[in-house]
Amino acid sequence: MAAGEPWRSRPVGRRAIGRGLLAVAAGSTLLPTLPATAGRADPGAADAAGTGPAVVDQAEVVAAASVVPAAGALFGAFVKHDPDRDPGISEPEALESVTHERLGIDHSFQHWGQPFRADRLTDDIARGRTPLLSWGAGPQSVLAATAQGANDELVRRQAGWLRALRQPVLLRFTWEMDLPQRGYTPATFKEAWRRVRTIFREERADNVAFVFCPTWLAFRTGRVSSFWPGDSMVDWVGADGYARPSNDHAPLTELFPWFYDFGIRHDKPMILAEVGVNDTAPGVQADWLRQARTDLRTTFPLVRAMVYFDSRGSGETDWVLPGNPRTEAALRQLVHDPYFLPRPGPGG
Repeated sequence: MAAGEPWRSRPVGRRAIGRGLLAVAAGSTLLPTLPATAGRADPGAADAAGTGPAVVDQAEVVAAASVVPAAGALFGAFVKHDPDRDPGISEPEALESVTHERLGIDHSFQHWGQPFRADRLTDDIARGRTPLLSWGAGPQSVLAATAQGANDELVRRQAGWLRALRQPVLLRFTWEMDLPQRGYTPATFKEAWRRVRTIFREERADNVAFVFCPTWLAFRTGRVSSFWPGDSMVDWVGADGYARPSNDHAPLTELFPWFYDFGIRHDKPMILAEVGVNDTAPGVQADWLRQARTDLRTTFPLVRAMVYFDSRGSGETDWVLPGNPRTEAALRQLVHDPYFLPRPGPGG
């Protein structure tokens, strides 16, 4: 997580991020309530009026695995140049207007207790982007309640909303769990993760791929192993890492080799789910992007996606790309490289 993002530090419940098809009435921060569904055949999505579940035929649900490129890497981003506007919800058009290419992945955030933004995800799918949704699990007390089953109905609703999208979605459940400020105990985290993952399977949300994603440092220190919920409970392995003045604008090769080894050992598709470079000196961003383009091909050829954190911050936490001609040229070179333009599916 990039420190200094104002919307990330606000208490849950202060500001609902949803105004979309499945958002609740103004001022509420609770997810919509679904009627009890004995047997859990399909909680589904809200109907056109947003008042109840709709039936989704399982044959219409595209398996999550279909989004993994056979070769190359998808390029994606979280795009937020005004952190106070619709916080946590990506605005990919701002970056696509610079690259003149559709993002392969669009990354948005949903904190615990905040409404699900169907409009953002359905628009991404309609325009050919794969949604990456980072779903926060709340503080340790809420995580523990989830682990004990107290939040099963909320989890089932989330599974129903995502399954109703029918197309692949990458779900980063409670990312960067290794950060001390999270206050998570590994045992509670693993228990909660397994419970949530099991409920999604019960709800037949086969289009949802679970992305396990600590920081890059957890892989270097080996702390990642204490949080690992098990191979059968994880679909993708991810990591977050940023290039800043305090680490001499570290390239991918200095941040992610331990992550890469871990992903190979566990035989999982790999995603760099948050990367960013701070442009505090002329040419730094452009040079970093050009180096990343090379490193992904040569050093990390099994990484299947890289998602940039194109967000406005202050000082070291300003990762915005557009605005510098050299940076924009390097970004276009990366995005238009055929290596970063595979279409999802077995054929690449």
